[in-house]
Amino acid sequence: AAATLPVQQWRAGVAWLPQRPMPTQRTVADEVRLGDPDAGDSELLSVCRQCATPSPQTALGEDGRAVSAGQRRRIALARVLLRVEACQRRGIVPLVLLDEPSEDLDRDTELVVASVISALAGRATVLLATHSEVLAALADRRLDLIDGRLAEVTEQPGAGSLRVKAASMPVAAVAEEVGQAQAPAAVHRQAVPARRWIIALARTEGMGGRLLQAAALSALGGLTALALTGTSIWLISRAAEHPNVQALALAVVGVRTFAIGRALLRYAERLQAHDVALRLLVALRAKVFGALVPLGPAALGGYRRGDLLRRFVGDVDGLQDGLVRAFVPLSGAIATGLGACLLAGLLVPAAGVILLSALLITGLLIGLLTRRSTVDADPAVALAGQRDERTSALIDGLSELTAYGAVDRAVAEIALLDADLSRCTVRPARAATAGTVASAVIAAITLPVVLLTGADAVHAGRLSAISLGVLAVCVLAGFEAVAPLPSAFVAWTRCAAGLRRVASVLASTPAMADPAESVAPPTADVGVQARMVQVRPTPYAEPVVRGADLVVAAGRRVALTGPSGCGKSTVLAAVLRQLRLDHGEIELTSSDHVVDLSAIRAADLPPAVAGSLQGDHVFDVSLRDNLLVVRPDAELAALTDVAARCGLTEFIAELPGGWNTPAGVDGSQLSGGQRQRLLLARALLADPAVLVLDEPTAHLDAVTEQAVLADLLDATSGRTVLLSTHRRIRADQIDSVLRFEGGRLEHDTFEDGNRLIGAAVAD
Repeated sequence: AAATLPVQQWRAGVAWLPQRPMPTQRTVADEVRLGDPDAGDSELLSVCRQCATPSPQTALGEDGRAVSAGQRRRIALARVLLRVEACQRRGIVPLVLLDEPSEDLDRDTELVVASVISALAGRATVLLATHSEVLAALADRRLDLIDGRLAEVTEQPGAGSLRVKAASMPVAAVAEEVGQAQAPAAVHRQAVPARRWIIALARTEGMGGRLLQAAALSALGGLTALALTGTSIWLISRAAEHPNVQALALAVVGVRTFAIGRALLRYAERLQAHDVALRLLVALRAKVFGALVPLGPAALGGYRRGDLLRRFVGDVDGLQDGLVRAFVPLSGAIATGLGACLLAGLLVPAAGVILLSALLITGLLIGLLTRRSTVDADPAVALAGQRDERTSALIDGLSELTAYGAVDRAVAEIALLDADLSRCTVRPARAATAGTVASAVIAAITLPVVLLTGADAVHAGRLSAISLGVLAVCVLAGFEAVAPLPSAFVAWTRCAAGLRRVASVLASTPAMADPAESVAPPTADVGVQARMVQVRPTPYAEPVVRGADLVVAAGRRVALTGPSGCGKSTVLAAVLRQLRLDHGEIELTSSDHVVDLSAIRAADLPPAVAGSLQGDHVFDVSLRDNLLVVRPDAELAALTDVAARCGLTEFIAELPGGWNTPAGVDGSQLSGGQRQRLLLARALLADPAVLVLDEPTAHLDAVTEQAVLADLLDATSGRTVLLSTHRRIRADQIDSVLRFEGGRLEHDTFEDGNRLIGAAVAD
């Protein structure tokens, strides 16, 4: 039936929750409304309440990183529910596709999801992929997939009509109205002006002398061109008088010398200018990316990926364009213009004054036009960043946008931004054109005035008739030198605007600034203790952890539990030194000393504390290279060992390329479970004294989960482990449990050795 329907009509009746939801909109409300763009605020609030999402005004950040993984999943579920209601109004029975809707969720939140799915009975056809027994029990039919084949079909009569009562949810209440979210804003220090950047960079890299050499070569090239043209005109004029050939010999030699010299100087100038520009560009890129490291994702949370890419590729590369097309030609134009005025003044002083005045007026006029065009330089580069941001979001979320028929709207938004960008670039282009035309008009006026002055001098006997042609050449050469300046100034303003955007990012306050003098962290028998910690997941979010105390003794394995979005991942990120504390302190302890985490440089921390957080990136390289990121010198035996511990051995052995198989963009070639195991293997390969793991067994089925968890805990025996989980863990597999309640950590206790903790407890 699907093949006979138009694609858009088919998609309008399908609601999809992917395994890893990728939010593309700025707020919860905008993301949920993808399910039905025409939905009113009341419908939106209703589905948000049913799915226990964050407030509709909540900003999502890049890829939804401003909310937890479980909250992203509930937002996607609300989007599905809104699509179902839209289909019902049109009299359509929708097809609902749910891929692991309860992953990353605690037991109470899982019951909320189960309640929503249960309520779809009789309203939609639901196809559910899950590892959850609670959700599987809701289905009318159960299909077990083994090795890509349907191994068993089980009828569950009456299960589809089951109603699940949601447990009491300790999550933030949904706001009663939909409003505008405050845009995330990065915290800035005062940005350094672009000119100072370039000067400081040139001095640091020893490029100042090379830059001056390029400017000097440009000036000499311009003067040589003036000398060539002037000598050529004099030679032609003198030859018309049929003098003795000996009288022309010096001029002939001069023409040849200046012609060869002009070509060599122009080549040397271009070579030197591009060499300096490329060297400074390499140094600037290294400086920029080096400065990004201490900022980290937390400090850059107010920026989108596409915008950052524009800043650190297009805007940084603008340095080359600015130097080659603006700075170096400007020095040549000034030298040539002054040389032409000086030569004209030597021939006829009044003509030199007139030419100098005309060139100054031209320069002043060009400067005013350029200043006018500068007004649009900053908005233009900002619009380019916004366009790239939306383009990047379109590509990253293409599958979900396509499923909900939102691609055309996203493309239309990009087209509007591109149109605005085109309008912003029109004025600088017009200013450059106007400057060129003005220069030509002033030259056309100046030339006859100078020639009249020269004619008076010839008539008075103060100037030979032959030299009158040289006087004309001075005017032409002077204005020819300043003709490229409008375009050069526009290029410089664009370059400066781009560098200001780069500087504004680098002026952001680091999530955790490196100390002036680093203290070496302990690397043996290391524990963690935190006192009265208050921390927020992003600089613009409210604190989710308030006054939390945490003690993890050396060699102990501690699990953090609690409802989705309560702050478990935030605590782990703070222990990994990725978030700045609003209050309190986190320390690494050993038998002989205690070191505050803020006193350790980020580069010195991994041997002591490392691990894997939710949302960690999988690189688009081979599986081997994804592991070697943390230990470039690791041998194959070490890779094989961690792969075995994480249940990857059989999977890698079955791949045609083995370890050389590419993982795809952010692990797109892997299933959710395979991706999770790869990240876990990477964390184990790092082999830190304190291993931090965020939901290490997410996306795994129950059997694989228990096997991987057992191998993980065996492999970390005697080491300090701090992990968060919603999944079942046997009491004999862990030393201590801490549960989040109201932003604080409270100790849990085991009643007996067989109790299960995590997402569910033993019945």
